[in-house]
Amino acid sequence: MKLCGKYFSDSIIQRIQSALAENPTLSRRKLSFAVCEWMDWRSENGKLKDLSCRKALLELHRRKLIRLPESTQSYNFQKKSRPRNVPDAPYVDCDFSELGNVALEAVSADYKNREKSEIWNGLMDRFHYLGSGPLCGAQIRYLIVSEKYGYLGGLSFSSGTLRLKDRDDWIGWSESAHWANMNRVVCNSRFLILPTVNVKNLASHILSRSAKRLVRDWEERYGYRPLLLETFVDPDRFNGACYRAANWTHIGQTAGRAGRYANGKKCGSKKEIYLYPLGKKWSQILCRAPEKKLFSEPRETVYSNWREEEFGAVELHDPRLKKRLDILASDMYENPGKPIQEACGGSVPKTKAAHRFFSHKEIHSNLILRPHVEATAARIRKHNVVLAIQNSIKVKRPDHIQPDPVKSDIVKSDPVKSGLVCNDDDTFTLCDTLCFAANGTPLGVIDSQCFQSKEKKTDSGWARGYQAAAEIQEHCAATMMVCVGDLDSSVFHRFNGAGNTDGPKILVRSRVSRHASVQEKNIWKKTALSPVSGYCEVEIPPTQNRPGRKASLAIKQAKISLNGGDKHSGSISVWAIFASEIGRPDSGAPPIQRALLTNLPINGFDDAHMILNWDMMRWRAERHHRALKNISPLNDPAIQNFDGLKACLAIYMVIAWRICRMNARKQETPDILRGLFASKREWIVLRIWAVHGSGRASRHGRRLFCNVGFEKMADGNRHAEMFIKPAISLKKFNGSHFFPLGVP
Repeated sequence: MKLCGKYFSDSIIQRIQSALAENPTLSRRKLSFAVCEWMDWRSENGKLKDLSCRKALLELHRRKLIRLPESTQSYNFQKKSRPRNVPDAPYVDCDFSELGNVALEAVSADYKNREKSEIWNGLMDRFHYLGSGPLCGAQIRYLIVSEKYGYLGGLSFSSGTLRLKDRDDWIGWSESAHWANMNRVVCNSRFLILPTVNVKNLASHILSRSAKRLVRDWEERYGYRPLLLETFVDPDRFNGACYRAANWTHIGQTAGRAGRYANGKKCGSKKEIYLYPLGKKWSQILCRAPEKKLFSEPRETVYSNWREEEFGAVELHDPRLKKRLDILASDMYENPGKPIQEACGGSVPKTKAAHRFFSHKEIHSNLILRPHVEATAARIRKHNVVLAIQNSIKVKRPDHIQPDPVKSDIVKSDPVKSGLVCNDDDTFTLCDTLCFAANGTPLGVIDSQCFQSKEKKTDSGWARGYQAAAEIQEHCAATMMVCVGDLDSSVFHRFNGAGNTDGPKILVRSRVSRHASVQEKNIWKKTALSPVSGYCEVEIPPTQNRPGRKASLAIKQAKISLNGGDKHSGSISVWAIFASEIGRPDSGAPPIQRALLTNLPINGFDDAHMILNWDMMRWRAERHHRALKNISPLNDPAIQNFDGLKACLAIYMVIAWRICRMNARKQETPDILRGLFASKREWIVLRIWAVHGSGRASRHGRRLFCNVGFEKMADGNRHAEMFIKPAISLKKFNGSHFFPLGVP
C-alpha cells in the first residue's frame, strides 16, 4: 500500500512487526529512523524523512497492521505556554535612511538559537493577530534587526496551501504537475512590523530582501529551490500596499467559509491572494508533469477484489474520487447495460455523485485506464507470446451531447491530443488495442483512442498502439509482443516504423481484392508463384450473416523485399503468407482468402500455420467490442460532456474485457473454481438450480447473472444453461473441494 507517497510492501510491514516484537520498548522515533534506512526514504537534501515515516507508521497502526508502543514523550506544542523573553518594542518614527543597517537574522529551533526562537515567538504572540503558530510543514523564520534600534519585527515562510482555486488557475498546472511541484510553492505565513515602528518603505524593502535571501536559505536547508511565493492579506485589517510596492501580484481571493472548522476553530473571512514568482522559468518548471512509466511503483501481490486490481492504483489524489470510482465500477459491473441511475439502484445521491465524477476536470479516460494497463502488463509477464490486436468500432454520438467546435479545430492539427471528436454523421471511431495470450485468453486493454475519421485513425492509431506495446515490451523481456492489425497505410512505412529489432513484432492483414494498392498487388503476385507449403483446417466463427464452419486452406509463404519508393529509403525484408480456401463452401459464402505480412521469421509450414492461427484470433477482439456495445448505455443523461463519455467508456471497456475473459476461461477450464467469478451465495443458487431444476432458482436467475456480469440476456435460466450446464459437471457441485477461494 502507498502511504505518505511511499510504497509499503508486505515484506516491509513484516519487518516492522518483527522489530516491534523483538524490542517492545522501541520508541516510535527510533523505529521511524530505522524504517527510513530500510526503505532509503530521504528528502532532496539527503536527510531521512522521519516525520513522514512516523505519519505512515501511525496510519499502519490505525489499520491494525502493526501495533506501535505507547507514546510517552511530550512535545513543546503540547505543553502549557510559559512567559517568553520578549524585548521591549522600540518607538521608531524616522526615515528609512536613519535606521542604519537593517538585517534579517535566520531563526532555528535548535539549542544554540533557542533565545532567538523565543524572541520571534514572543513578538508574534504579542503583536501579530494570528500568533506564532504552529506553522505548517517546511519553514524558515527571520527577525528584522536594526543596528540602531534593535528588533523591528519578524516574518516567516512555510509550506504553501495545498488547494487554492485562483492560484491554481493562475499557474495553469495539471493535477499531476500540481502534486509533483507543490513543495516549490512557499507561503509567507507571518509578516510583522511592530506597531511602534513608523518607517516609510520599510515593509516593502524587507519583503524584497527576504524573497532574494529565501531562495538561498531554503535550498541550503531543504535541498531544493522554491519557485513561487504566496501570501494572504485580510482586507478587514490591511490594504496590502506593501506587497504591491514589492511587486507582488494580486490574483484573487480565497473561497472563505462560514461557521467553524473540524477542530472547532472559527473560520475566517475571505483573504486577498498575492503571488511573487522567483526566477524567470518558474511557470515552465511548475507546470512540468513527471513522466509516468509502467511499473514505476511496485504493485500489490494480493487484492481483495477485482476493482482493486484494475483501478486501485489510479492516480487520483482525492480519496473521495477513488472511492467513487470503486463504487461506480461495482454498480456498472453488477448491472451491465443499464443507465447509471438504474445501476446505482435508483439512489438520487449516488446518481448525483456519478454525475459530478464524470464532470470532474481531473477525470479522463487515460487516467482511469492507466492502472488497468499496469495490471495487464503484470499478466503479460506470465506468457511467452502475447498478441496485441488492434480493432476499431464506430459509435453513435449521444443525442444530448453536442459537438465541441473547439476540439473540432484542434483535431485538424493534432488528432491525438484532441480527444473525442464526432464525424459529420454524428459518430466517432473508437480504436483500442486488446492483448491476448497465444491460447486466446484476453489479458486486458493497453491503449484506447477516439478519432474523427479513418485517415486520422490510420496515421496515429497504429502508432500509438504500437508505442503502448513497445512500452510493455521493455518491461517484459521474456515475452514476445506481436502487434496485429489491418494494413490501411503504406506497407513500407508500417514496417520501417518498427525499426528496433528488440521491439514488438508486426503482423498485418493486407487486401487481396481490387481495392488493394499497386504495391500490395505486386506482393501477392510474387507470393502466388511460390509452391504450396501445406494444408490446414481453421474454424470460422459465426456472424450475423453466416453460420460458423470449418475451412480447408492451402498456405503459401515467400520472403519479399519492400522499398519506400525512393533511393534514400532503402529496403526491408518481410515474409508474406497467402492462405486460400480449397473449393467453395456449402453455404454459398465466398471462399476465405487471407493475405498476411509479418517481420516474424518463418522457417516452414508450421511457423506459417501458427501465424495464421494468430491472425484468426482477431474475432476475439470483435467479441470484446460487441460486449462493450451491449453493456454501455451511451445516451445516459448523467454524462454531460465528451470527457465524461470517454471516462465512462474506459470503465465499461474493463468490464467488457472481464466478461470476455470469463467466457474464455469457461471454455478453457470447465472445472474452474467457482469462487473466481461469483460469491458463495450466488453459487448456492446455482447449486439449487443444478440439483432441483430451474423452478426454485428462477426468481434469482436474472439478478444472479447480472451480478456475475456475464452477458445481457432476458432469461437468467438461459444463462445457466449456456454457462453452468455444459461447463461444470453436476457432480462437482456436491464436492466439498469446490468451495470458493475468495470473492473477486
